[in-house]
Amino acid sequence: MPPQHITIDPRDLGGVAEIAEVAGVLPSAVVNWTHRHNDFPRSLVILRCGSVWDMRQVRRWLRKHPVGRSTVQKRLTREQHEHIYLRVANGEKVRKLAIEYGVSRAAIYYILRRYEQA
Repeated sequence: MPPQHITIDPRDLGGVAEIAEVAGVLPSAVVNWTHRHNDFPRSLVILRCGSVWDMRQVRRWLRKHPVGRSTVQKRLTREQHEHIYLRVANGEKVRKLAIEYGVSRAAIYYILRRYEQA
């Protein structure tokens, strides 16, 4: 069978890091999803640097599976995000804050990355 040719906008391609950023989780969570969820989109290609997905399919999957960023945004206000960032900057432990706010440590790290990039 000859190889299939598809046309896709390069901006709609992404790897584990891009999926993690969109979902607001750590890359290790994305790797876990690829092994644990039979309905997670199949990668388009596997390169030496890793798998590449159609991000449109991944976004559809994420809408059906409330994880990461969407969960954090529903639960925490902008003021809480800022408060968490300041508390970590002053030495409080991520684990303690995750328990206190009822979110994952990955959610706390996502908040920290957002503030560090700003």
